[in-house]
Amino acid sequence: MQFNQSNTKGIIMGVLAAVFWGINGAVSQYLLSHYDITSYELACLRMLSAGLLIIILSMLRSGKHAYDVFRLASDRKKLLLFAICGLLFNQICYFNAIRYTDAGTATIMQSMSTIVILLFTSFTKKTFPPKLQVAAVILALIGVYMISTDPGTGLSLSPAGLFWGPVLAVAAASYILLSRPLTERWNSLTVTGFGMLIGGILFSLAVHPWEIRVIPDLPGILLFAYHVIFGTVAAFSLFLSCVHEIGPVRGNLIGNIEPLTASVVSALLLHTSFSTRDITGFILILIAVIIVQVSA
Repeated sequence: MQFNQSNTKGIIMGVLAAVFWGINGAVSQYLLSHYDITSYELACLRMLSAGLLIIILSMLRSGKHAYDVFRLASDRKKLLLFAICGLLFNQICYFNAIRYTDAGTATIMQSMSTIVILLFTSFTKKTFPPKLQVAAVILALIGVYMISTDPGTGLSLSPAGLFWGPVLAVAAASYILLSRPLTERWNSLTVTGFGMLIGGILFSLAVHPWEIRVIPDLPGILLFAYHVIFGTVAAFSLFLSCVHEIGPVRGNLIGNIEPLTASVVSALLLHTSFSTRDITGFILILIAVIIVQVSA
């Protein structure tokens, strides 16, 4: 790749997006562990707040065309499916994975969505993946095994963590697969914004965010503001601009900085400890993800 001003700009935006997302994982871990708020309440509040802000940003960019995604009944059905089975499912799994493991482990598990998509695509097309990609799947499975087990004590993750981690990978894959038919026709920011808002509104029927009596202190307010503004709205906007500048393959490769950032911030600020075995497992999963992304 020849580096020009456009490529450099795209890389910088991609790195910033990945760092914002990574820090956001640690912020989410802190909010869930230090304040009287559940993973479901946090997911609901994030979707409502961030969805509304992203829609406003999309309207400032596209004007009335931001509503074009609702023109056709088929697109409305796809958007509803994406909101529930893509975004809402992913958010619930993301916060539960952080709650029952930690930010670093959760984002590493989330990155395995690339492996899940590979397996899903191979199954639906009734084809066998190339040998290099099969090796990547094996590496990823070894990595998960190393993260979730300990030679001396057996499981190193709680049963809940062992459940929500892999389910998060499936949820993230669902988010990506269900978004494609919409983002191929409409602006990605618009699709994400309306998907989040619709999912948040529907989730509100179960969570009742208006009944949440949590009154956080100033640090809690500032962390939640970061969670919504930088960790969601800014991160999504920067990443989409990055993909526009340098393409989805390079953009996704840069996105692998997210789990590294989450792990480092979680270790430094939240004092989450990772054993040599954990770090080796993380590295194996990241190598597997990169292999699949490059060879796709």
